[in-house]
Amino acid sequence: MKIIFVRHGDPNYELDTLTPVGVEQAQALAEYLKDMPMDGIYSSPMGRAYLTATTCYPADKVVVHDWMKEFYGNPVLEDGTVMEVSWDFMPSYTAKHPELYDNNAYLDTLAIKSAGVVDKYHHAIRQFDKLVAQYGYEYKDGYYKVNDSNTKTIIIFCHLGLMSVLMSRLMNASYVLLAQHMCASPSSITVFATEEREQGIAQFRCLGYGTTPHLARKNLPNSFSARFCEIYLSDDRH
Repeated sequence: MKIIFVRHGDPNYELDTLTPVGVEQAQALAEYLKDMPMDGIYSSPMGRAYLTATTCYPADKVVVHDWMKEFYGNPVLEDGTVMEVSWDFMPSYTAKHPELYDNNAYLDTLAIKSAGVVDKYHHAIRQFDKLVAQYGYEYKDGYYKVNDSNTKTIIIFCHLGLMSVLMSRLMNASYVLLAQHMCASPSSITVFATEEREQGIAQFRCLGYGTTPHLARKNLPNSFSARFCEIYLSDDRH
């Protein structure tokens, strides 16, 4: 089985839609995906993700799930600083709090608890588990029990934070680690596939993260959205 995650096109966050660049990206993505058979097409209900999905596929083929919305939360740090999202910590902070990268500890940290996302996290992964189980793979004790071995493919149009949460389930890893150190640019494609090396047991392995072959084909640049300044002395987002 393959799970394809697609981040929405270049966003206009204020209006929750796509910028003109994002529309162009979604159109390039639609052309790239048009000959790829999908066994399930899913989307966040948020405008920027849903518009990307329905540019690629007819609306009546897209199944919308509320739990696929972006993963919001505002950590309050020890000094009273309130963060915009429950990742993107400054590196000086994560250096002092390595437990944020520990899959067995990070949900109990002050930062994550204060963000109010623990229940949201468990809800999202429970719903994700149900979706994956519909396709024959049941999460159990850190791996996937194979109830129906298959080569089906599903695609999920969502957001960087939510994608990191779902990847954390597939990889048994902290979503903070994934969101903090990996950036999938707008309209990019991330692919996970099952590996059944033991009979009846599967793990998901990433075959490609944040790839943009559809943009390369059209000579379109990647968007900067979700990145931060490459060097400190620049005008890019800090």
